[in-house]
Amino acid sequence: MMKRSLTALLSIFLLGNFALAQVASKHGYRLIQDGEPPDPVERLLSNSVIDMVPGNGGVFMGTGGGVSYVEVAYTDVDSIGYFWQSFDERHGLGEGSVSALDFKDDVLWAATAYSVSVPEGILPAGGGVGFSTDFGSSWTWFDQPVDPVEGYDTTLISQPTTTNIQNVTYDLVITSTDVWITSFGGGLRRYSFADSAWQVVTPDNNKFDAADYLNHRAFAVTGDDDVIWVGTAAGVNKSTDNGETWENFNSSDDGLSGNFVTALGRQVYNNNDILWAATWQAESQTEYYGVSKSENGGLTWEVALTLDDQILKAHNFAFDDSIVYAATNVGLYKSVDLGETWDIFPEIIDFNSGDQLYDPTFYSAQAAGGMLWVGTGDGVASSPDYGNTWTLHRSFLPTSEGGQPATYAYPNPYSPRLHPVIRFQYDMTKAGSVTLKIFDFALDEVTTVVQNKSRGLGDFYEVWTGKRSNGDPVATGVYYYRVERSGMSPEWGKFAVIY
Repeated sequence: MMKRSLTALLSIFLLGNFALAQVASKHGYRLIQDGEPPDPVERLLSNSVIDMVPGNGGVFMGTGGGVSYVEVAYTDVDSIGYFWQSFDERHGLGEGSVSALDFKDDVLWAATAYSVSVPEGILPAGGGVGFSTDFGSSWTWFDQPVDPVEGYDTTLISQPTTTNIQNVTYDLVITSTDVWITSFGGGLRRYSFADSAWQVVTPDNNKFDAADYLNHRAFAVTGDDDVIWVGTAAGVNKSTDNGETWENFNSSDDGLSGNFVTALGRQVYNNNDILWAATWQAESQTEYYGVSKSENGGLTWEVALTLDDQILKAHNFAFDDSIVYAATNVGLYKSVDLGETWDIFPEIIDFNSGDQLYDPTFYSAQAAGGMLWVGTGDGVASSPDYGNTWTLHRSFLPTSEGGQPATYAYPNPYSPRLHPVIRFQYDMTKAGSVTLKIFDFALDEVTTVVQNKSRGLGDFYEVWTGKRSNGDPVATGVYYYRVERSGMSPEWGKFAVIY
């Protein structure tokens, strides 16, 4: 696991169950009005899932649309039921996608991020950080922590970060006294429960300046009351006195594969306490992409996983006792011997439907409640038997219900460079066959996606990889598609392709 945690001390900020939660504006709290929150959405919110944490008997997931929660019920030996509840901005979450999660002592913490258009281009912006004491139904929310333009503590800060642009919370972890968050522009920050305030913490002896110091650009954090580990653009940092003093481990001095540390995972079982780090190449040509680990608190390091023929970018870790999972850009890896040898999972295919995960990049993983979960940009997969069989979970809105059209395409616009497939959603009011064709703007046929494919009753989708019948990729432009279902009227839809 790469991220997070909390304590009952947060109750000092609550002024009732769903009561008016008003705190001094200098703390950046959102005003939460009286009244019951809306009902949770009973589905996965988004097919992009970058973080997972266990809690409340199930698994919380950070998605592109908010927080989703799933519980598993075994109805008999061969039957598993999945029950979803999801929460978004209507429940008090910050704007954008969820970028970090943690759950501890019945309190859920989350951070969000979104994109903004500025003269320099499209840049990421922090949507803030908040917590929920009712498992996601309602939230108390901070604005993204920033420094004042004037009047900041000059003993701690050399160059303040005064904006949420390029100041996204990538990771967070909670101890019994603090919440720790990491950001590129905002650095490492700590929220003290005792002081009810955010404070910049630099993992070295320099005043905060994210522009000049790579070690102040923070991306990952894990730990507890005894030790805090922080991954930055200059290696791994360790503190055993709650951030008062730090020790740095890096590529040139300690054997990490690279200094750009994007994820940390702490594997604690029996008498073992192992730190795993996603160590990417930063600035030096001697660095390389891989997974590094230390089994003795940072005294020695070794590179546990790397590839010779392609770049390996690890995004997250999960643990099941002595088993290690690494979610990477080229697939999901598993080691049963602490990284001495690795196996990569074959293509993940749904055991019942035959559908597959098309995105080769895995962003998150979690082993909880006897289930292995993985998150991608193409949905979620779960396995009750360590990856031998899988069930795929995807987000979609049923067609022809609640004002939804009879068919729609997603993502729309579709970028073959960013998304492996585009899906065409439709419904069948009775069992039969379906044919789906793609046409260009002049209504010349581009390709036939499926021809007389058998389908039962219900909602379905077909996938297309953005290629013509001859295998050539289509050009940027507007395209049309037609869904023909036996015994039903044809339905047309439109979508855009953008590279």
